Amino acid sequence: MARQKFLNKNFPSMNMSEEEKLKKYNAIRKEITGVAAGDKEIKFINNLISQDKTIAQIKELVEEKFK
Repeated sequence: MARQKFLNKNFPSMNMSEEEKLKKYNAIRKEITGVAAGDKEIKFINNLISQDKTIAQIKELVEEKFK
C-alpha cells in the first residue's frame, strides 16, 4: 500500500487515465513533429518518450533518423 502511494505521488502518469495519457503523448508528438506523424515516426517517438528523453533530445533524434 505504501509503495502504491509513493508511485502515485512521484509518478503523476500513474494517476492518469489511458485517455489522458494518450492526449499527453499526442501533444508531445505534435510539438516534436509539428504535424501529423506517420506510423514509423510515432513508434520511434513513443519509444523515446518511454525512455524519459526531453523534448529537445527527442527532436534531435527524430531529425537525425528521418532526414
